[in-house]
Amino acid sequence: MSPSEWLQETLHRNTKRRLAYYNEKSRSEGIVFPILTDLLHQNNFSFSLYSGAIIEGDKHLGLNGECDFVLTKAQQSIELERPVFCIVEAKDNDIELGIPQCIAQLYGARLYNEKSENFSPAVLYGAVTTGTEWNFPMAARKYSLYRRNIVLYSQFIATFGRSKSYCFTI
Repeated sequence: MSPSEWLQETLHRNTKRRLAYYNEKSRSEGIVFPILTDLLHQNNFSFSLYSGAIIEGDKHLGLNGECDFVLTKAQQSIELERPVFCIVEAKDNDIELGIPQCIAQLYGARLYNEKSENFSPAVLYGAVTTGTEWNFPMAARKYSLYRRNIVLYSQFIATFGRSKSYCFTI
């Protein structure tokens, strides 16, 4: 699978004059959201995408909070539905700062999933990005893992199909 023409044009327009690099919000809206919506369309809406969703994992452990993007296997609805299988975070300039945050959010998502009788994925996937760099942490039931290798934007787009399968395999 490769990026659609729409995604290529959108990213070109949003990054041409660095419009999508002003801050975390502009990166989130100008780069990450178009990529996720393209994945959603190319996967025939087989998952749901929520922007700014709040995960209520465990208040006492501090694992409640807003995530930039949450992907679930449930039918799209107004409220966040379980099971969550992927969390995506956009960061300003330091991708390393986002990795612990994303791993904590993945753990919170695990606890959130376990509050339901619905299927809870064995592995939860994450993505942390500055818009030009990407990292893909993941969390299993007993451990979390992230790769120190940073994927550059051009590599991410070049391997779009492989990145898609990595992020969305349950």
